[in-house]
Formats: sequence, structure tokens, C-alpha cells
Amino acid sequence: MISPTFLPVIGGSEIYSYDLCEYLSGRGHRVYLIACTTPLKGKYRLVERRENLCIRRIPCLNRKLLEKTAGHPIIYPFLVVPPLLFYSLFFLLRHRNEVDVIHAQSVSAGLVVALLAAIFKKRSLVTTHGKYLSDNPYHLQYNKYAKFIRWVLGRFDRILAINEQSRDELVQIGIGADRIVIAPHWVDQQTFRPADKEASKAEVGWQGKFVVLFAGRFVEDKGINQIIAAAKAINRDVIFAFAGTGPLDEMIANAAKDEPDILYLGRVDNEQMPIYYNAADLILVPSRHAGDGIPRVIIEAFSCGTPVIGANRGGIPGVVTSSVGLIIEPTTEEINRAIEVLFDDRSKLENLTANCRRYAESRFSIRNAEIVEVSYYG
Repeated sequence: MISPTFLPVIGGSEIYSYDLCEYLSGRGHRVYLIACTTPLKGKYRLVERRENLCIRRIPCLNRKLLEKTAGHPIIYPFLVVPPLLFYSLFFLLRHRNEVDVIHAQSVSAGLVVALLAAIFKKRSLVTTHGKYLSDNPYHLQYNKYAKFIRWVLGRFDRILAINEQSRDELVQIGIGADRIVIAPHWVDQQTFRPADKEASKAEVGWQGKFVVLFAGRFVEDKGINQIIAAAKAINRDVIFAFAGTGPLDEMIANAAKDEPDILYLGRVDNEQMPIYYNAADLILVPSRHAGDGIPRVIIEAFSCGTPVIGANRGGIPGVVTSSVGLIIEPTTEEINRAIEVLFDDRSKLENLTANCRRYAESRFSIRNAEIVEVSYYG
């Protein structure tokens, strides 16, 4: 498996790769993962070995540069493709007989895997983690970028699209539908599961508070500015909590100093997130561009039984149905309107909450990992 980045870089695709490694190695497959990384601190190592799993991290990324260029279709691949290609090439020269399938996470890694699969005659797969032809300003030259996407993905034996929107986009640019499999993300629903809300609030110090939680990268595309503005303007007794990290760290931390209704949590390890999902009353996902596929925070929140207010962007409307949340235009006014509706109508909020876990079990269980595993064989 080749991924542009991996833990400790936090994001949906990184956690997806981790979960897939855990699932496959637990099923008895021997898994090697190669990824770029920022300078490491704490418990993470450059080479990590466990039973059936070996993780190899290439320390080649500057954190601030990575955060600033993550959405750029030229600069970002320029940062990750050369180290991934050279490291993986030498790895396969040594381990070619131990590898049956090469699996790329995203188009950036896909460029590497397409070349390696051709050189070493290996079966290849790529997972998309969103829509690639979005309203992101970097993607305005659709025609040229679409040709590049088609050229890269067209070389794979199987393409794993995370939702129908991603599949339809790929078909539209000329990739055969027979090569695309819809394989949505999943979560460990034993880890992400409902807990007593009042006990959860007490554990994190939110007793008696109505809390709206944002969890993710602190970047403009995630609607951070709009959430802060909403926190300042709302006419209800609501706490806005921010869990994550990113270029807007300092801005959120400063806003928390000035506004008592803004709570800056900073980076929270993924294994600690279930308690925060359970302690929150609502999860807020006001993404600003259409490139988001299915933000992982949504399915983690649903698995913990917490409703979501999501933007009408990307794959979010296909996941946040009226039975488990609200879809809005990601503006300050719409954020506040949706929160106020559910703050005032606790019966409606309770109904949404009651539906979330069952909904998550039906759509985001480990069965989605089985789709990936089966795709390795043909």
C-alpha cells in the first residue's frame, strides 16, 4: 500500500489507510505500507513492525508546506511523488516476490503505483478519497486535469470509488464503469459506539453545556472562518468546540481566548475521539468545496449516535440524510439557523440522535472493508 501521508498526519485518508492495514493484517494478509511523513514526535517510528504489518515512513515533508499545498494538483504531487517512487522502487526490487497487489491511496500515490505496477507486473488498485474535479480554485483547468486523472487512473486494474458521486465523475471523464467499484469508508463500530451522553460530558468537562463540535483539519476549505463567525453571532447558549490541527491553529486558539463560547481542543488522538463525539450534541461539517467525498468525521459521529449538520458539498448530502442530520449552505447564517432549530426543538434532536447508530451500522460497517479485500483478487 502506498499513501502520500500516514499517521501521525491526521486526516480521513490517513485513518482509512490505517484501518485498512489493521483489517487486512488481521485477516492474515502480509501488508507493507509506504508513506511520506513530517518530522516525527512521540510514539511514531520511521519503521514500525507488527505481526503481518510493516509501516515505512519517509521523513521528507515540511508540515507547514504540506498544509498549504495539500489541495494543489501540481505542487503537492511534486512533494510526495519523487520520494514515494524512489523508496518504493528500491523496496520492490528487494521484495518483489512478496508482493501480489499494489494499492494506491489517491491520485498522487496512483501516479507512483501505475509506474511500479507496469515495471513489476503487479495487480494494481487505487482508492479515490473524494471528487477530483471540484470547485477548488486549483482545479479550474478541468480539461487538462481531467486528462491527467484519466491517464493515471486508466492504468489500474480496479478503481475503488468511495461513493456514487466519485464514480459518476470518473465515468464522465472517460473511465470505464466496469473497472470502478464503490467501496465506501467504514469505522470500527466497537470503538466508535454510543455512550451515556451525560457521563461523556462529565468526562470532558462539558456538564450542562450544549456543544457543537468541529473535528478535522483547521483549513479554510473546512469552513473554519464561518464557524468562528457563527459562534460570535449565535443567540443561543451554545459552545463551539474545535478538535484538530492545521494552518489556522493560532486563529482558533486566539478566538477561544476572546470568546467564552469557543473551545480550542487542539489535536486529539483518534482513539480519544469517541468520547468527544458522545459528549457533543451536534457535529458540524461545513465544508466549502465539492472535493470532499465522505468526511470521516461524519461516519464516526453517526456510529457514536451523534447527528451531523453538513454542507451541501461533495458527497456530504448523500450521507447526511434528513433522518440523521441537516444539510445546509455553508454560510454563517445557515450554520446558526440549523443549530438554533435543533437547540430549540429537542424532540427533533432526540429523534435524529436515536436514528444515527442504526444508520451507521447499515452503511458504514466492516462489510465495506470486505469489498476492498475481494477486489484484490479480481
